[in-house]
Amino acid sequence: MKKLFFSAFAILTSLVFTGCDDGGDNMIWDFNNYDVVVFLKSSDGKNLLDRDTEGNIVGNEITVEYGGETYRLNEPRTRDNLARWQGLRIENYYGYRGDDGTPALMFGEFKTSTEGHRGEKFTIDWGDGTKSEITFDLYLTWTRNRDKGYDTPTTHRKIWLDGELQSEYSLTTVITK
Repeated sequence: MKKLFFSAFAILTSLVFTGCDDGGDNMIWDFNNYDVVVFLKSSDGKNLLDRDTEGNIVGNEITVEYGGETYRLNEPRTRDNLARWQGLRIENYYGYRGDDGTPALMFGEFKTSTEGHRGEKFTIDWGDGTKSEITFDLYLTWTRNRDKGYDTPTTHRKIWLDGELQSEYSLTTVITK
């Protein structure tokens, strides 16, 4: 019985420790996918993407032209947060810094990778005769971490509105109409 117990213990221990990574070249990285997030506010600060706001544009035929295709606004089908293409939609935005769930126009998700997205452009047609052009970067660079013996990634996110840089650290912007 002791021999059987010892053999089982040895096998389990070897399975546990062979599954561990020493942080070397076999490191597996997992990256977030991102939506480009646009808040639309009136000149007096009201959220024009909130159905409860008087004068909102949620009922307009809002579209995005991207990569030779036109994306129509759709409502989210689920609250699940899987990495998948969801197109154009209005959702409550919570972000990563305590954002309060404000309704925002979201387009994506876009994959974070070394090849990434550099200078990607799309045009939002607000359905009221006006348009906005969004340009964004989303890509990775790698830096050798000599102390740890492996490369570490840096995610680059920038967004421009009609040619003017809005942020060098996120894919969110505010448009005032």
